[in-house]
Amino acid sequence: MCDANAVLVNAMYPPEMIGQIMGTDPQPVLDAYARQCPMHERAPGWYTVTRMQECVEINRHRGVAGNGSTRGMGGDEKLIPLDIDGEMHTHFRKLIDPVFAPKRIAPLAERIAAQAGTLIDQFVANGETELFSSFCQPLPSLIFLSILGLPADELPFFLEIKEGILRHDPLADPDEVDRQQEVARLQCSNYFGKLYDERTASGDLGDDLLGWLIGSSVDGHQLTREQFLNIMLLMIVGGLDTVSASLSCIMSWPAINLDPETFVNPLEVDLQRSPNPHVVFATGWHRCLGSHLARLELRVAMEEFHKRIPEYAVKPGTELQYVPLGVRQVMNLPIEWSA
Repeated sequence: MCDANAVLVNAMYPPEMIGQIMGTDPQPVLDAYARQCPMHERAPGWYTVTRMQECVEINRHRGVAGNGSTRGMGGDEKLIPLDIDGEMHTHFRKLIDPVFAPKRIAPLAERIAAQAGTLIDQFVANGETELFSSFCQPLPSLIFLSILGLPADELPFFLEIKEGILRHDPLADPDEVDRQQEVARLQCSNYFGKLYDERTASGDLGDDLLGWLIGSSVDGHQLTREQFLNIMLLMIVGGLDTVSASLSCIMSWPAINLDPETFVNPLEVDLQRSPNPHVVFATGWHRCLGSHLARLELRVAMEEFHKRIPEYAVKPGTELQYVPLGVRQVMNLPIEWSA
């Protein structure tokens, strides 16, 4: 047993590609890989999908299971609703989807703008910042905690849980990775177990997402304590990060988003691209629950940032590195501007 993200990254691409997609210009590497073949057999029974048509057909077919056979984010318990399929998956999506519906999250725009402004206030006069740690990571995380009704000063604790489950060196000792993941899962379970017990005992479930989940039901069935804890683990990890994959067919989402049959000049940065049928939030039955919230956060964050800092540049001499574990991202992004 070992870290699911590390296994998936190594199973998805040939060894010589791993370093290249973590480099300064991963798109051409992924583009070349995708153009070779729409599906790459990486091992018996394991295929990496790199083209849009095959991706959509697989993910939207009811006969194809999602993550139901994988070993989840540490531990053997299937996470709700990511790791389940069929009628039970539909049952739980009916419960959770309304929380993140466009009309439900639209009023959050003002809260997002205010939080973005507070973060920008902390570095705007400096003329420089490391943008990932000062803005990109804390903004969506703080917004998500506020939706849950959790205190903002506990963000480091929840980020530690997320890192303990998702962020591991592919070469790390598998037993040590398992231990770290189990510690993180136990921390999450203990925290939300105590909260569940306190709220149900008092009868005041709370006017927030947690209270709504504890007290809601679908088809006459309320969530059990165990189901609530299961969902909260996925929400904490998914709310602060995103992971999507399947077993026999692993989706290379970044390669699929470079499909030349879907996108004209896919390697060209075109902020006005239309149509733009990307699969950043996956597709099909296991499409990202929080995609509408993520879009809103991105739009408002960009608006607020550019109001305050309209012109900026990556610091000279910086070599950006892309980390492909979970969500492919630049985790060190130093920028500067005229203060």
